[in-house]
Amino acid sequence: MAEQSGFFDSIGHDRVYASGWLASYVAAIISNGVYNLELAVIANDNMSVKVQEGRAWINGYFYKNIGDYNLNIEIADGVLNRKDIVVLRFDINQRSINLAVMKGEYASTAVAPSLTRNAEVYELELCEISIPAGTTKITQSLITDKRLDKNLCGIVHGVVDQIDTTTLLKQMEDWFARFQESARGDLNDLEAEFDTWFQTIQGKLSEDIAGSLQLQIDTKVSKSEWEESRKAILTEGTGEAYTATVPWIKELTPGAEFIMIPHVASDSTAPTLNVNGLGAKQIRRRRSATSGGFVFGYDNGWLTANAPIRLIYSGLYWITDLTKPESFDISGIMSIKQGGTGANNASSACTNLGAVKKSGDTMTGILYAQSNTSYTTAQVRNIQVSTSDLTAGTSTLASGNLYFVYE
Repeated sequence: MAEQSGFFDSIGHDRVYASGWLASYVAAIISNGVYNLELAVIANDNMSVKVQEGRAWINGYFYKNIGDYNLNIEIADGVLNRKDIVVLRFDINQRSINLAVMKGEYASTAVAPSLTRNAEVYELELCEISIPAGTTKITQSLITDKRLDKNLCGIVHGVVDQIDTTTLLKQMEDWFARFQESARGDLNDLEAEFDTWFQTIQGKLSEDIAGSLQLQIDTKVSKSEWEESRKAILTEGTGEAYTATVPWIKELTPGAEFIMIPHVASDSTAPTLNVNGLGAKQIRRRRSATSGGFVFGYDNGWLTANAPIRLIYSGLYWITDLTKPESFDISGIMSIKQGGTGANNASSACTNLGAVKKSGDTMTGILYAQSNTSYTTAQVRNIQVSTSDLTAGTSTLASGNLYFVYE
């Protein structure tokens, strides 16, 4: 039966100790692992990672990295996934401890490679790197830290085994799960208490107030839902039959609304819109800003491609506020330059435009009728009046004119 002990003074070289014997001595008092979560693996946002500085012990042998150490990751497959691991490898034959990447096998469901641990090679796993098919760069979200897992790496501790970090991590996860469950129970209790309170107070409120409160409770939405409802929706389909997917509209009820962006111009004065497959309804416009009537578009292309419009469901149609003003919607005085009369009454309009009223007005200047030889057609004629007689064969008149002689 072999016995070993040490260290003792050597007399005539009778006490010689090899490095392995010293390592076994250190391993008895210092565990395998990394120091204080050192040697973290960080993504470089390309197909490589860096291991930060730090220290570790493996089987009584010491390791130290004094700066960032870059490791290349092999390119991803175009179809299959892969998982690699970053290890700290002790090799007794090479007499060294080095960082390395162990490449995994390609598979639809990738599995990380196993660690090598025998009398000659012993590995600590620092992290696992997930490499989905088509990956072009390693991001931090693809890296899973394994340093706290005692079975794969662990944290260095002294003579007394102070703490099992794997157990600590499991305890933390269990505590968080219990906390979540407890919080859900507390929330359910609060909701039940509120319902009980509301049923009690409802009888003390007027019908209108109680109904209003209940409506607000029933219709409350989250901030994210409200922000979602402000988004404009791009249509699909055709210019005669649009379709749209609007997440917050569950049924077609009067007042449902959203902002629509036509992907193409309309091909009809009465195109339809089918929201969420709830049925095709015509898109119509208000006749004017003051009118409650809904009419067809001005022409086939009245809805412009990529121009947002606000739609409200009326119960029959999707209504837009693209109005075409009517005469009774125009107020004030429009100048002649802008196509108006410059007046707000007929008499002033005639004066401004130089027009003659049908009665009670005096025409100034000369008015000429058209030249026309169609004597059988009733029309306005030019009339000439004179005290001189016309001379046959020498006097001339414009075609269609009438000539009167007075004394």
